[in-house]
Parts: sequence; C-alpha cells; structure tokens
Amino acid sequence: TYATAKLLDQCGLTLNDIDVFEFHEAFAGQILANLKALDSDYFAKTYLNRSSK
Repeated sequence: TYATAKLLDQCGLTLNDIDVFEFHEAFAGQILANLKALDSDYFAKTYLNRSSK
C-alpha cells in the first residue's frame, strides 16, 4: 500500500487515473486491505504525511 501510493505520487497519478487493476485472486484479501488503506485519511496522514487521501 505504501509503495503504491509513493509510485502514484512519483508518476503524478492518483487511483482515479487508473481504470482497471488486474490481480491474481489468491491475493484478494491483501488487495482488499490495501484498497481500504488507500481510501483512508488516517493512513494518508500517519504513513504518507499527507493531509488526506
């Protein structure tokens, strides 16, 4: 989750710029947790030093 946010920042993108993500279903639980964290203001403030997501 941390790496995804940092990579998007480096590329000047947000999650809204990506139309489709493709993931292997074996990792579905981790993906759902990552998406929840990326949509969290708390995560953005605590781990990414942002004021909001």
